[in-house]
Amino acid sequence: MALLVPHEPMQRRMDDRIRQLCREVVAETDSEKAQQLAEEIRSLLRKHAADLRFRIANHLIVERSRKADPAKRYILLATTKN
Repeated sequence: MALLVPHEPMQRRMDDRIRQLCREVVAETDSEKAQQLAEEIRSLLRKHAADLRFRIANHLIVERSRKADPAKRYILLATTKN
């Protein structure tokens, strides 16, 4: 499912930021600073999960539309992200 592969630059930056924060939290010796980093990781992971859910939902809408009318090869969806 290619849709789930981080191909957008913004998605890639988020993935890189999460990885960097994970490295920092492991290396951190100050427990308060480690807690702050962990909270930032948690926040980014929640956003990442929400983005994936949004992308999957849109993908399912497109697939259902294609199955309803197999002659449609391309379907444009006007969606807004909250």
